[in-house]
Amino acid sequence: MSNMLKRYRWWIALMVLLLAGGSLSSGIRAAQAQTGQLSEDDLTRAELATVQIYILDPKSKPLGTCTGTFQTATGIILTNFHCVGHTDLYGADDTGLGLSNGDFYNPKGLVVIAPTKSEREVPKPTYIAQVVASNPNIDIAVVKIVGMLKDGQKLPTNLPIVPIKRADSDKVKVRDFVGVLGYPGVGGPLLTYTEGQVAGFEDQNEDSVIDAFKTTANINPGNSGGLAVNNKGEQIGIPTYGVSEGASKIDRIKMVNIATPYINQAIKGGGDPVTLEGTSPTDPKPPVGNDPAPADNGVILTGKIIDANTKKGVPGALLIILQPGVAFEQFQSSGFDESLVATVGTADRNGKYQTSPGLERDKTYTVVIGAKGYTPRVFEDGLEITSDDADVTSMEDIAIQKQ
Repeated sequence: MSNMLKRYRWWIALMVLLLAGGSLSSGIRAAQAQTGQLSEDDLTRAELATVQIYILDPKSKPLGTCTGTFQTATGIILTNFHCVGHTDLYGADDTGLGLSNGDFYNPKGLVVIAPTKSEREVPKPTYIAQVVASNPNIDIAVVKIVGMLKDGQKLPTNLPIVPIKRADSDKVKVRDFVGVLGYPGVGGPLLTYTEGQVAGFEDQNEDSVIDAFKTTANINPGNSGGLAVNNKGEQIGIPTYGVSEGASKIDRIKMVNIATPYINQAIKGGGDPVTLEGTSPTDPKPPVGNDPAPADNGVILTGKIIDANTKKGVPGALLIILQPGVAFEQFQSSGFDESLVATVGTADRNGKYQTSPGLERDKTYTVVIGAKGYTPRVFEDGLEITSDDADVTSMEDIAIQKQ
């Protein structure tokens, strides 16, 4: 947040001169639109929880890609074991690395994480993550962000992460809706969403325990380890594999309940910051304990800042939300002290923004919006976050006027 505020301090300072009658507005409101089987908010949350995973070889060079899903705001990500190492579930190792069942592609269990920022934006490799819990026999792995990919960058204390909510996959029935998100190679570099129905069940490793759904949703290489959601946007599984006979193919989703003990272990296990030349990974431990109740990470806002005349998005526009009880005049007189800022969001090339970190519920906030060449707007005590607001809330478009 500090770097972003410094970058835009020039136009914040101009507000002293530019704010005029009509620039203060009473409030901003959440958008009500819904799309398809998922509400817009639920689909947005699922998109932001999805990450692309770069598989690394023993020399930390890219070996391929997979997908994963943020489980906690601390950087714990659920994926398939075959995205981090070799499992005999699909036959012998064909990488040429001579791996046995349970061996990691990278001996230190490292992968690179590229978080989704927008459905229209190619994810950028940003973080290093490390395997902290896994089981090759059920094709489950949990990795945790442990460092920044760029040399010299320090891992932020508060990561800009939107974790997914998990559902009870044992309650899923045949013909239930399922949406699949991931980064399949055939889908190009941008996030791909498909949907279908649960078509049946399967015991992949033949241990007499049902562990997968058959589905009519399309799953392709690169989708592995990704996100399968119900019609509430909750994770019910991990898109994993398909079975083909001639031209026919039925895809499979691993049930998320079988991964819960490993997610719990990862939450308890911690992890130390590393670089690509860093320390060895934490040895996976047997699953213990119950699923901890997820912490309330606040409300993430998404929306679009548009030109008042053209109705087109304004690239680079900045949205600043002040701490509860802080007025713009106080923020101004403090010299724009960043400690008075609750969260920020910057618009992409299409004018879309996503705030980070999350906003506390049952509070009222002052919102400041501006961009170079535009008259800033201030919504004094104009945003109320309630206990009923979704974790990811879509806002109405905010228009700003050219000077």
